[in-house]
Amino acid sequence: MSAPPLRPQRRLSTRTFGLRAAGHLENGLKLADALRLPMFTDILCTMDANDAARFFILAPVQVGKSAIGQIRLARNHFIRPRQAGWYGPTGDFVKDFADTKCNPLFEAIPDLRLVSYHDRNRQAKLRHSFVTGSDLLLSANTENDRTGKTFCDIYLDEPHLYSPGCMEQLSNRRRDYSEQFTETYMSTGLTIGDQAVGGEAAALWATTDRRLWHVRCPSCSRLFEPRYLHRERPDDPESPITGGLRYTRQLIEATGLPDEAAIAASLRYECPHCRASLPDAPSSRAALSGTSEHPRGLYVSQNSSPSPRCFGWNFSAVAVRPWLPIVLRWELAQLARARGDLEPLGKCIREEFAGLWNPEQHLRTSKIRPLGDYLLGAPWPDEALDPHGRPVRCATIDVQLEHFVLVIRAWSKTGGSRLRWCEKVTTPSRLRDLCMEHGVIPERVYLDGRHEPDYVKRTAAQFGWRVLIGEKDKDYLHSATGLRRIFSEPRLIDAFAGTAHGEGKIAEFRFSKQSALSRLHMIRTIPTADGSPMWTAPKNAPEWYFKEIDAHYRTKKTATDGQQYWVWEGWKEDHAGDCEAMQIVFASMAGLIGSESLETAAEAPAPR
Repeated sequence: MSAPPLRPQRRLSTRTFGLRAAGHLENGLKLADALRLPMFTDILCTMDANDAARFFILAPVQVGKSAIGQIRLARNHFIRPRQAGWYGPTGDFVKDFADTKCNPLFEAIPDLRLVSYHDRNRQAKLRHSFVTGSDLLLSANTENDRTGKTFCDIYLDEPHLYSPGCMEQLSNRRRDYSEQFTETYMSTGLTIGDQAVGGEAAALWATTDRRLWHVRCPSCSRLFEPRYLHRERPDDPESPITGGLRYTRQLIEATGLPDEAAIAASLRYECPHCRASLPDAPSSRAALSGTSEHPRGLYVSQNSSPSPRCFGWNFSAVAVRPWLPIVLRWELAQLARARGDLEPLGKCIREEFAGLWNPEQHLRTSKIRPLGDYLLGAPWPDEALDPHGRPVRCATIDVQLEHFVLVIRAWSKTGGSRLRWCEKVTTPSRLRDLCMEHGVIPERVYLDGRHEPDYVKRTAAQFGWRVLIGEKDKDYLHSATGLRRIFSEPRLIDAFAGTAHGEGKIAEFRFSKQSALSRLHMIRTIPTADGSPMWTAPKNAPEWYFKEIDAHYRTKKTATDGQQYWVWEGWKEDHAGDCEAMQIVFASMAGLIGSESLETAAEAPAPR
């Protein structure tokens, strides 16, 4: 079978080809509607006009971004011979995509039948063979699919779900086509931050020109980005912040859920410039964005220095979808956030607004800072005394590669606590001097032994200190009492076993870090009889201390049996927070805090 003439077909745009193909599909109306969206016009024209380029479509879930890629893949087979690879996150993802989307589309387009092999042996579920070339559907997270194959056009579906390093490997698959290749990335919103999954996709997005869709107010004809809420003030600096989706926010008392009827009755979009309001209706969205034939909105580049031939487009569901479901999802996400579950909020920002979700930024806002009216090192009349008349003070030390983080706390008989000192120290001798200066006896000095355990144990043996090791266990059985506690019985360990330095016995305790962090959250929020905080820090405590004690947050996990549970996690600088968790262990050992009521109350939401 010979290939059809290619030169005349080069004038066939992706949009025209897609609209022609939509007439032969059962769900063609949805595809045609997507191709007629005004925000897709610039995408399609730019892709048709450029080779040796990267394209990144950042769009809400289920608005046709992958359909754009499929139509372009099919159109390229029809007009020019190219080897193409379409990558999804996993093998199951790719198989489902082939069954439900790609294969039905290719089989229904008459234009592709002209260039298809009729020999069924040349076709497969994950391979399409044409006279003009072939394409493979592959898994980005499968190493064999990433190596040993060369493609001119590469399509990467939901790249934010790929394992680290995959995107770079896949990009190398087109090195033989330095002047003709295209890379097309199709994704919902991305997660950014130091520990983000899919950080490579966010980094690539940052190199594009980042064209952001703006709409035009039908009243004042001024452009603005369609946001959920506009934070900037209008032209009058005395006016309140306004603009965005506006509605009556209230909850149903019986269920605690958003009142959908009240929201629907008052929902409108308010122009941030002239305050004109539009109701939640298709005509309003058309008035803001226009149509593909007569667009009112346009893309505005957010990056003045993109990498060469790197194009990116981003638009929110507010520009294309009914607003009521968006508002309800946002309100439910805010309720979940108040309970300590950030996952719904992250999904809403990524899937509805196609935005960049930074959980670290959210988790480090609105933290509880119970400050006391005192300074570091100040005396405390309510401080407890032990039977020997010594103040009940504890020093906890988090051990890092090049330094130590020291926290010294004073405790009262009723479980109240004051931060007496905190410092970042470089030598064990300085730690000893600070403990002596603040009246902390060696038996109340605890080192974190999770990292560098041999060094920690030998340092503890040298100064008569103790070692704590945090674990995932919930509690530990104490044989003498038959009770279960958040800390284990002590283990006597020879820190110098196997060396020529003689004996150096130390006491090592294991503890439940999850329970300790829950109790820490509890005591940070419990007031005394006069309403003042029980657990405080001085007003001149350093900023790094507050940043590090606020670095822990709670996330909801789902077990294999479907049961949900809470887990404390920490960001990169959580060392003072670890010290405070060890302070809780000391206070529990001393009987100053800890009861069944604390364990129950520890299920309260995490601090925001």
